[in-house]
Amino acid sequence: MKQYVFYDKKTGAIRHLHQVLAAQGRAVEVDKKQLATFVDRMVDLKTLASVYAEVTPTSSRAAVQSVDPKKRRLVTKRLTARDQERIRRSKE
Repeated sequence: MKQYVFYDKKTGAIRHLHQVLAAQGRAVEVDKKQLATFVDRMVDLKTLASVYAEVTPTSSRAAVQSVDPKKRRLVTKRLTARDQERIRRSKE
C-alpha cells in the first residue's frame, strides 16, 4: 500500500510512515502543504524529507528498509545470517 515515508535527509533512516485514506478506504496522495498539516506534530520537517512509495510490510528479522537520499527511493536490504546474529547479540 502506498504511504508517505519520512526519512532522515542525511542517512535515509526511516523515522515515520504516514498514510492518507479517502472515505472509501483507499490510499490517496495529497499536496505537500496538506501533508505538512497532517504530520507537523509528529515529525520535524526541517531534518526529515518524505517520499510517497509503495511500502511492503517486511520483518525486521529478514530485511531493513531505508530511503536512498540521493535517488529518493525506498530500498530494502535483505539481512544475511551474519547480520541477523549481530542484531540478536546487540539486543542481549
